[in-house]
Amino acid sequence: MIPIGDETWEINPSAENQSGLGIFVLDDNTPDPHGFDGWWPLDNTDLFDPENFGTITYGVIPEIPPAPENVELVEIIDETLLELSWDMPTINDLDHFNIYLSIESGAFELFNETVGTAFYYPYVINESHAFYITTVSQQGMESEPSEIVEWMIVDSENLPTPLVTKLNGNYPNPFNPSTNIAYSIKESGKVTLQVYNIRGQLIKTLIDEVNEPGEHAVTWNGKNIANKSVASGIYFYKLKTDDFQQTKKMIMLK
Repeated sequence: MIPIGDETWEINPSAENQSGLGIFVLDDNTPDPHGFDGWWPLDNTDLFDPENFGTITYGVIPEIPPAPENVELVEIIDETLLELSWDMPTINDLDHFNIYLSIESGAFELFNETVGTAFYYPYVINESHAFYITTVSQQGMESEPSEIVEWMIVDSENLPTPLVTKLNGNYPNPFNPSTNIAYSIKESGKVTLQVYNIRGQLIKTLIDEVNEPGEHAVTWNGKNIANKSVASGIYFYKLKTDDFQQTKKMIMLK
């Protein structure tokens, strides 16, 4: 804040967090240069003499960058590498991404850095891994962690088994007369998968048993509890475990 006579001038950052620098020059028309008073910042009332004016400095605190989103394990490359990918966040001063890794539920540690939105990691059979990504700006500010992705490579199938419980969907959809419903289970436990009509009435129980961790699928033949074919229309299927439930929609067409 700089007072000039009965007026004051204030320097503030713009909406883009940018500031300008103004230089005040006293010309020959100024009757008394010593009649000019100013101070910086506003609460600093120590006056300075314009004749001895030096430099006004200010600082700007950099913003924390956004975290990467949609982090996922894409596929196995040549049966030796896992491809990890994520979306590029909205940021104008990206420096790099930090990749944090946890093995066998251990502590997360900084594993590597990259400037792209994909990273290839050599996998180890029958060992659980988890990772998250952070964004680092050119000012050295680091974002909050992304979502954590976990997986395990199972020797028997040589495929990644996601450590997440999820209802993946059904195919085909719409369908006639049958459709396959796929889901994954994070840990061993009781699982139910049931079909309901649009009124919420139970049509058929497809799964009601203990499932082991991994990918699963079941076929619904379009019949109800009485083993009669259902009518065309919208149906819902619900996956439920002790601590999870998810519902999706499917359409029967005849």
